[in-house]
Amino acid sequence: MQDRFSPGAGVTCTDGDLGDLLDVVTNEWGDVTHLVVRSWDRAAAVTVPLEVVEETAPGHVRLSISREEAGRLPSRPLTSTEALHGGDGARQG
Repeated sequence: MQDRFSPGAGVTCTDGDLGDLLDVVTNEWGDVTHLVVRSWDRAAAVTVPLEVVEETAPGHVRLSISREEAGRLPSRPLTSTEALHGGDGARQG
């Protein structure tokens, strides 16, 4: 399933753009559990549970939640590398 999610893919909510995909979080079996999205509004990395992914297409991920709801998800400040260049692969959670 991890190959469905390409770093840099645009991520949208039900009411507009959220940001772009930095990374995915996997469990010990390699299953994707969360997406890490660079939020354009908040300059933060937002951790999005896989359950709210509504649809994926090449270069795009659509979520089933609003931007306001995404703003309540766990987040952290972007690293300087993420802010400039984005992410580059999966990390295990």
